[in-house]
Amino acid sequence: MSTLQLTNITYQFAETTQAIFKDINLTFPSGEMSLIHSPSGSGKSTLLKIIAGFYPEYDHGTLHGNINFNQQDLSTYEEFERRKLITMMFQNPSQQFCMANAYEEFIFTLENLQLSHDEINERMQKAVTITKIASLLHQSFTTLSGGEKQRVALAIIIAIDSPVILLDEPFANVDAATRKQLISLLMTLKQQGKIIIGVDHDLSDYQSLCDQLIQWDSKKKTFVSCSSQQKQTTIAKYNQVATKHCKMPDNSSASYQLKNFSLANGDKELLNNCSINLMDHATTLISGANGCGKSTLFNALLKQHSFSGEVKYQNRPLNKWRHRKYFQQVGLIFQDTNQQFIKITVKDEIDLSKKHAFNDWFNEDKINQWIDKLGLYPLLDRIIYTLSQGQKRRLQILVMAIMGHPVLLLDEPFAGINQDYIKVVVDLLNFTKQHGQTQFIISHQTRGLGDLIDYHLAFDHQQLSYQEVF
Repeated sequence: MSTLQLTNITYQFAETTQAIFKDINLTFPSGEMSLIHSPSGSGKSTLLKIIAGFYPEYDHGTLHGNINFNQQDLSTYEEFERRKLITMMFQNPSQQFCMANAYEEFIFTLENLQLSHDEINERMQKAVTITKIASLLHQSFTTLSGGEKQRVALAIIIAIDSPVILLDEPFANVDAATRKQLISLLMTLKQQGKIIIGVDHDLSDYQSLCDQLIQWDSKKKTFVSCSSQQKQTTIAKYNQVATKHCKMPDNSSASYQLKNFSLANGDKELLNNCSINLMDHATTLISGANGCGKSTLFNALLKQHSFSGEVKYQNRPLNKWRHRKYFQQVGLIFQDTNQQFIKITVKDEIDLSKKHAFNDWFNEDKINQWIDKLGLYPLLDRIIYTLSQGQKRRLQILVMAIMGHPVLLLDEPFAGINQDYIKVVVDLLNFTKQHGQTQFIISHQTRGLGDLIDYHLAFDHQQLSYQEVF
């Protein structure tokens, strides 16, 4: 039986004054799934990158302690051997790929393992079949949704067939049905004897899969394995699903009016002759399976994707709005946080939003209050790319809230944010809504959103329809 063991692991980023965590002692046996569940910014992704060998190699930080695989120090492995031993799925799937599409990515990855042509084909076909991504194989990555990219990334990891698999928020952008399928797949990998270490803020559906739950000890600044009883209690909380009721449209004013609206992505038809009103001064949740066209709809509303039919914003045809005037009205929170930021540090980014705000919803005291509530005060001088995904998300939402667009489109804004901060973000979005902001949210994460969502718009069978619950 294989074992991965961490002994007294302490890590300090370059040009920082204290360790992000210290004295981590954990053991990961083969045939088990371990989940790291802790607040944003505690170092979960950093720990995975250390195990994978990316840190301190590409960060130039300081690492103390030992990581052994079957009692051999990983630092003694050649780079090629370590890459075959450990594979990692990144939190942002776009950072996973080097090639233009999944097929080319399979070939590139498996050729680098020096496999024969026949074995490359065999492994690729097996992984494609298991993960059901045949229809995505030759599509450009630029046309895939975030959830589809995550499925491709997992398929390639399966094809690599390494003994140790690291998964950083592997289901953040996948729909509920796909999440269940992929968790079932992880069960199969576990039964094959893999060591699986995952990071996830959402513990739903993990009850039968998770063998070890690892949590953060804030006093000791370390990760610890919790008891079996604590693990069961913690995971059980996430399996308690409460149905939330929503409004149905009435004669209230519409922000957008879609008439005979059709939308496609290449040869794939997404919406067909849809006529519907998108409600004003409210928060509308838009749900649907991965790849159904939710983000493409946002791009169409942002005049970045062609469509047929008619779209009116505030009773005026979309094509009659001048770009400058329209984009003072409508803002976007990107699914990929790295596309959002212009400045170098957290403080600079907040200052830029204050300077260019379209409304006066926030004074200096109010901004400082939200910086504090969102846990951003200690990060003000940090370079943005060094932040965790959850920290970037919170910054992203704050700067766009400060901007004060009358309409805000939010594409998977809660991915990577733990439940405590989701509540704060909900309060922030309710604050801007009270000032008249209209919000449209694409999110597979719906836990904790009951106090925010007014309408639920389902994207299914090439149509949009309002639902009474979510």
